[in-house]
Amino acid sequence: MLLDTNALLLPFSSGLDLAAEIARHRPDARIAVPDAVRRELVRLAARGNRWAEAGARLADRYPVLDSPGRGDDAIVALATRERATVVTGDRGLRDRLRALGLRVLFPRGPRRLDEVAARRPAARAATVMSRPPLRRPSRASRRSDARRR
Repeated sequence: MLLDTNALLLPFSSGLDLAAEIARHRPDARIAVPDAVRRELVRLAARGNRWAEAGARLADRYPVLDSPGRGDDAIVALATRERATVVTGDRGLRDRLRALGLRVLFPRGPRRLDEVAARRPAARAATVMSRPPLRRPSRASRRSDARRR
């Protein structure tokens, strides 16, 4: 289970009990923080983000994993390599991870996480020639057809 930056800020911004919510979904989860996330928290704290320092202290409770690159790209690369579930509130990251077949926990309301399953790769459909869909005639055209009969 990998934690994104905004996941580490949730306990302070919304009161979410992050550890309890993760345990509710995955009681045996091993939680880790990508080093790119740790670096981002330090940058945010230096810029004055009021929850970033607390988020960095929370991140210190978990093992830090080497991740190539920065930001979402680093999380995607690490999650793909480890086949890990990611906790994030970032919709764009969530969609990228799901498209790669990975699971995501995301905030649903201020104090709850929900799980989004990975998208199944779409089966390639054979090209089929078909008729255009039938349209239901409007009331006016049905009346005029009835008058013609």
